[in-house]
Amino acid sequence: MLSPAELGPIVDDAVRRKLTTLTAYRRVARDLSARGRRRSTITRSILNARTTERDLGESAPEARLLRLLVRAGLPRPIPQHKIKIGSRTVRVDFAYPEPRVVIEYDGWAFHGTRHAFDADRARGNELELLGYTVLRFTSASSDSDIVNAVRRALKRRSAS
Repeated sequence: MLSPAELGPIVDDAVRRKLTTLTAYRRVARDLSARGRRRSTITRSILNARTTERDLGESAPEARLLRLLVRAGLPRPIPQHKIKIGSRTVRVDFAYPEPRVVIEYDGWAFHGTRHAFDADRARGNELELLGYTVLRFTSASSDSDIVNAVRRALKRRSAS
């Protein structure tokens, strides 16, 4: 009874919370479709949009952002990419390692404390000093603003 837009986030949340895996979901979907279930097209479309658990990001907004970029025809960024800064390693939401573009989704739930806010700004400055372009988006960012900013950053960095 649910559309892919409604069921997809539910599946993502269950996988993130380790209640299931995409592999287990694929197995159940295969078993159900073998029995001639009519609605297996919805399940297939959800699975086609999620190749690995890493595609889900750490939150529903991150997963949405990834699908948005791919649907817009942009190269697929690497989710949860690790970058070495001095003696420590940080993880960013998404990265295009070459041409050194980082994409961060700043949700209020995670970034709503002074410490988290300050730490993110310091980390962003360190990444900029290492030559990365850091793009930050929030729930107020429109789809077109996100796509246009990423497209412009990739174009600018590849022209350098």
